[in-house]
Amino acid sequence: MDTITIDLSLAIREIKKNSRSRCFRKGIITNLDVDKNIPIALIDIVRFNQNINNLFTNALKSKDKGIVPLKFQRKTKQQSA
Repeated sequence: MDTITIDLSLAIREIKKNSRSRCFRKGIITNLDVDKNIPIALIDIVRFNQNINNLFTNALKSKDKGIVPLKFQRKTKQQSA
């Protein structure tokens, strides 16, 4: 595992930034909504990037044009019950 401490909201924004040209070519707009309460966390950055990129890429594959919303929200203990 390649764990680092990172601000998850910055990591998410970086993934969107890296996908900008692919979205532009397809005529896709991405709406990014990142919860302000997403914490700084110790994560395996390689696995995190792979998972988020795979989810985002799959969403882009299913669209020829339009909007792909990206919403990242911190789940509280109360929400998980």
